[in-house]
Amino acid sequence: MHNLISHNQLSSDDDHDDLLAEYYECLIDCEDTNSNCKRICKEVLV
Repeated sequence: MHNLISHNQLSSDDDHDDLLAEYYECLIDCEDTNSNCKRICKEVLV
């Protein structure tokens, strides 16, 4: 069976997954108040 997802789409999905992983790691490591952590870590996604 042929792969239905192009290489570009796979690369884009991997990049998105990496950003989400960094975001969640930032939230876990953050020692400030919850709302400040969300605000600070959201910059990783931008």
